[in-house]
Amino acid sequence: MASARASTSQRLGSSQDVEEAVRKARQAAIEMMRKAGYDIGTKVKVVVDPNLPFMGYTMPQGGNFTIVVSGGAVGSGLLEGLLIHEMSHVYRIQTNHPSHNGQILEEAVDNLGTRRFCATINRKLSTTY
Repeated sequence: MASARASTSQRLGSSQDVEEAVRKARQAAIEMMRKAGYDIGTKVKVVVDPNLPFMGYTMPQGGNFTIVVSGGAVGSGLLEGLLIHEMSHVYRIQTNHPSHNGQILEEAVDNLGTRRFCATINRKLSTTY
């Protein structure tokens, strides 16, 4: 019995089709973010990992960002929504939001397992709002 789930390449055709779908979704998502008042600029690259077992993730790299999406996400009809979600992480990192502040998160992880953990998180988050 053939698989009910077609591969990304079968749904979209060639690798050029995949690249074009990702390019268009990236541009549309950046524009939607900008129009909504959350301009993240254009230093965001989107790449496809055909073997990624979940939808995607974002990696900050200096002042740039790489969003990695799964092959399944590309042909799912959910790509723009996924990119908006991941670009929201980019925005929070760029604006140094406490939930995406590396220094706060690093200190919280360093304090895991200690009695100071809850007090540290509460103090850090309450002083950043």
